[in-house]
Amino acid sequence: MEGKNIVTIDLGTQKLGLSVATDEGKGQIKILCYNEFPSDGISRGKVLNPSKLGAALKRAVDDTERFLKLKINEAMVNIQKYDIREISVESGIDISEGRCITAEDIDNLENMVWSDARENAESGEDVLGVVAQSFDTNDEVSVGVKDIVGMVAEHLSGHYKAYLGRSSYHNNIEAAFNAAGVKVVRPVFIPARVGECVLTPAEMESGVALMDIGAGGSSVSVFYNGTMRHYGAIPFGGNSITGDIRNLCGIDEHLAENIKMGYGGLMPDKLASLGEKTLKITDIASGSKVEITAKYLSEIITARTREILDALLYEIQLSGYADKLKNGVVVVGGCANTLNICNMIKEISGYNARVGAPSRKKFDADSSFFTAGASASAGLILQFMGEQANACTELAEETVPESTPDLTELFTEQPEPQEPQPKPAKPSKPQKAPKEPRRPWARSFETLLFGPDDDEDNKI
Repeated sequence: MEGKNIVTIDLGTQKLGLSVATDEGKGQIKILCYNEFPSDGISRGKVLNPSKLGAALKRAVDDTERFLKLKINEAMVNIQKYDIREISVESGIDISEGRCITAEDIDNLENMVWSDARENAESGEDVLGVVAQSFDTNDEVSVGVKDIVGMVAEHLSGHYKAYLGRSSYHNNIEAAFNAAGVKVVRPVFIPARVGECVLTPAEMESGVALMDIGAGGSSVSVFYNGTMRHYGAIPFGGNSITGDIRNLCGIDEHLAENIKMGYGGLMPDKLASLGEKTLKITDIASGSKVEITAKYLSEIITARTREILDALLYEIQLSGYADKLKNGVVVVGGCANTLNICNMIKEISGYNARVGAPSRKKFDADSSFFTAGASASAGLILQFMGEQANACTELAEETVPESTPDLTELFTEQPEPQEPQPKPAKPSKPQKAPKEPRRPWARSFETLLFGPDDDEDNKI
């Protein structure tokens, strides 16, 4: 762990995904640690309360430092996914006659695009990122991104999409991390990188839409010919579903979220035997009982999810590539594992769909990292692994006490040594140990959720 470590934090409305990674030069990025922590102060994917977020970040960073025995100095973070404006920017540079185009020329052109985009930004906006679409030379037009390096030209023009967001949200991120004692390297716009981590090259080449359905916001990125062509987002996601369950079933938000995660599913007519089950919920404090059928729960979830999917499918129509997505839709984010979500996408859109996760070819990690919810963290790691020069961590200073007593000496009084006593004779008949009385607090989760066992019918 003494090498170059990259620290990334995925700022989500409901969770913070903290990763520590390193490149060991073996063809894969090694994930030293990936953990999810409760988030606070973020709404609809945007930082609204830096103080609350700073406290949540502090807890996450402290826990990770203790686990890895490292000191985290700085971290890379993602920018909000909603309230982002997309514009087209074109720029060009002259190249010496007879010389091949190099990667350095492309970097210089991209720097010019960043400057041009800042000039087109409105008051209070920052440029979050730029994505190349195609290039023109003296003899060729619409040259692909992967083909332009090595061609000969006297003039090179680039067509880019630039993404702009409110600078106040960027400032709030800085304030939250300052409160947590961690430096922000640079908030970035990562949908294109997430696509590289989750999608296959063949999918990106022949056309695919990447839907990221999170807690506070949802987005869709359209890829074609190996490049991200369009990005759109909406300000609602899984939290809206939880709110519907809470309001329509008359339960608190925490319980509504647990029920959604444990028993929620889409398309009630396709739930088979699950749809006939009934959830029996007992409020221990008041003794009141609520009964919710799994079919009714599914109807609530399906109605809001369809609204989310319809809005994302509308963004695909706006992209102009709706009829070119041969590989359909890939879903990531916290809601990606909702039962029947891929079937629902296919039913309402006609696209084939699958649930995505970070590629095992790119990352060496345990199973907790290869989930739909870790896709944004994977994109952050891929973005900064190549460009960050300095390590984000250092070895923690350990203070060792002069003497470390044995723990048993602290809590157990040591008896005086005694002379050995003869063993007592064995009883003629074995005697059972008295049965331990049942503790009043030893209640199962099922009892707390469904109430006492007074009716076994229709219980999950």
